[in-house]
Amino acid sequence: MTGFLDLLNFITEWIYCGVFFIFITTFLPLRGKSRLLHVIAFFASSLVSEIIIYPEDPWNLLGALFGLCAYIMVFHRGRWTEKLTTLLVFYPAFTAINYMMTDMGASVFFSLPNAPVDGSGSGWSGEQRLMNNVVLFASEICRLSFWTAAWRIFRKPLRQIISNLTTKMWLVVDVIMLAPFVSVLMTILFIPRHNPLFVYPICISSVLTSFGCIYLTIYLCGSMQTAYRAQELEMRQAYYRDRVSEEERVRSIYHDLKNHLLVLQAQADQGHAL
Repeated sequence: MTGFLDLLNFITEWIYCGVFFIFITTFLPLRGKSRLLHVIAFFASSLVSEIIIYPEDPWNLLGALFGLCAYIMVFHRGRWTEKLTTLLVFYPAFTAINYMMTDMGASVFFSLPNAPVDGSGSGWSGEQRLMNNVVLFASEICRLSFWTAAWRIFRKPLRQIISNLTTKMWLVVDVIMLAPFVSVLMTILFIPRHNPLFVYPICISSVLTSFGCIYLTIYLCGSMQTAYRAQELEMRQAYYRDRVSEEERVRSIYHDLKNHLLVLQAQADQGHAL
């Protein structure tokens, strides 16, 4: 049973890495379309997305930050504002989720009956290892479910973001995202583990802010598209009004010429009659 759970945990972890990779590439496209690039980028992103975040753990926190930054810069194309937004959106989200899953899983495991006192794993019984695998599998399922649901919600409108936002709008999104970015970083670094009532609400609000920022970006894109369509429609209406006005002017000239010719013809008829 323990070996079967190990296999399930392994499969679930790689599925999560795949969902995380697809989410980022939907938000910010890769530099090319070759399969080799996709494979290398996938394994590079998995190294970042699987980093375990512990309380008061500067090395993993900063490692995840610089690792995600390097991954985005190397494998993804786009303006620097777009890459900065990707970093500021995804770093607080996956850091907070990884931290909470690790911390809650450890809290649940060590609160179970017959749980080991030592967390190193040495000397654990078969029952304790089984309990540990069950808790790990539940944590992985929660994390995978969250990212899958988020991707399914945002996958369609995300494809329209990159081509529509201006640099100033990207900077507005970046400024908004500084709040959850700094909050997650400082909270996990400086609030001790025995204060989950302080850490968890900040982590959850940071995650919600990250995805709220994605929604804001999508809304801005939709607003810009609506403005472009309205401007295009107005230009078409102005063009058709000019065409109608020009046609009316031509008709008026034609009518005046016709009347003038009729007058000339009448005068000519009178001259012949005389």
